[in-house]
Amino acid sequence: MRKRGNLEHHLTWTDDLLPDNKLPGSYALLSDEPTTDTAVIFFHGFWGDAHETWLNFESMIDSHRTRYPEWDRSDLFFFQYSSFRRSISDIAGLVLKVVESIYPNPPTKLFELDVPAMGIPNVFQKSLDQHKYEKLLLVGHSEGGAVLRRAIEIAYKNKKLGKELAGATMNLFAPAHLGFEPKGWIGSCLSVARISQVAMTIFNASPAFVEMKEKTTLLNTATNTNLYAKESPDFKALRARVLIGQHDMIVVRGEFAYDEVLDQVPDQDHTSICKPRGKYLTPLTFAQGK
Repeated sequence: MRKRGNLEHHLTWTDDLLPDNKLPGSYALLSDEPTTDTAVIFFHGFWGDAHETWLNFESMIDSHRTRYPEWDRSDLFFFQYSSFRRSISDIAGLVLKVVESIYPNPPTKLFELDVPAMGIPNVFQKSLDQHKYEKLLLVGHSEGGAVLRRAIEIAYKNKKLGKELAGATMNLFAPAHLGFEPKGWIGSCLSVARISQVAMTIFNASPAFVEMKEKTTLLNTATNTNLYAKESPDFKALRARVLIGQHDMIVVRGEFAYDEVLDQVPDQDHTSICKPRGKYLTPLTFAQGK
């Protein structure tokens, strides 16, 4: 629970949001602002997690609420999933299930919260007003960006969730939607024979890693997405906003044909690009589509 003047955001676990797919470590921050109308769903990258990838988001939407009041009317969902053991298409299918379970009508049970009481060993239950979302923001980092692109491709092709996803805003931090290509000191380390042999043996056990390395699935998604974006200009989710750091040495730099690409961010790398802190507040606006 976090104070926001007269408002609070409430932490609740969402591990069991999908009955057939447990997502341990997933959580949400729900606003008790009655006019909340926005769902922001975050997807981490390869070997990332729902907390460390988005470090400081939880506190800074509170400490900077005067400057960024749009967070008051937003519920934030941070999803944890196996980025190593599952393929990009498999995770993309999971993404569609997650979106369907939340947007535009999240389950009522989500707003029945167990709240700890100071000095009391048990908890009491707090009920928030049921929210209905009018806006959907999809936020991805690294592999999470590739997964979201594949999810939108699947949804468009199969007409699944087409109406719900058509107006979604896609905000991608350092997306691996064109694969990865380690450079600089990271690339130098991986080029050392002994290190490369060990690392590749481990990484090649990951379907998602292989897909990002070989790029075939990613390039097919890019081709299809460009085609769909051209034929359906009103399908907003086919056009992503892309932000990358000046010192990113991991992903292939590039975008799809109809994407909006912001200037490279000075002094930021692959992992720091999505973490607001100090005077670096860009993630707070970028995740809101601004």
